[in-house]
Amino acid sequence: MSFRSLEVTEISPEQLELIRQMEALGHTAVEENLDSVYSERATSVRNYTDALRKSLESPYFGLEDSSLQEKFATLVHDVLSSTRIQDAKKAMDPLSQEDLCLLMKYVYYCLSRPRIYNCSALLSWHEKIVETAGVGCISRVLADKRAL
Repeated sequence: MSFRSLEVTEISPEQLELIRQMEALGHTAVEENLDSVYSERATSVRNYTDALRKSLESPYFGLEDSSLQEKFATLVHDVLSSTRIQDAKKAMDPLSQEDLCLLMKYVYYCLSRPRIYNCSALLSWHEKIVETAGVGCISRVLADKRAL
């Protein structure tokens, strides 16, 4: 008998459908989506809330092409770096609990590559995410089997 009420290794039907759509479209559609997010972010540099929400809109888990994973991580890192840490709370207010956990997952992904990404800014964001989402967010991210 299991003590868990939620199986963390199970993929939801929505996520499975997204994976199937992504496989059907191929990597070109993923890159086009990434390009559109970059262009929208460039037009609204000061609108960090929309930029953050847009960068977390389409999480792509388990991509075989590591260059795409790096591009998405760079996009999220650019949004986090361009947002002042004083405005972090306001930027995270409209995000759901799942979005905050995904943001934390990107923070951990970027922290694991200190030669590429600015770790001091990421640690500040880590602190703000924990303040907003709670300590349980760390447990959910570490228990999630899906890798970026």
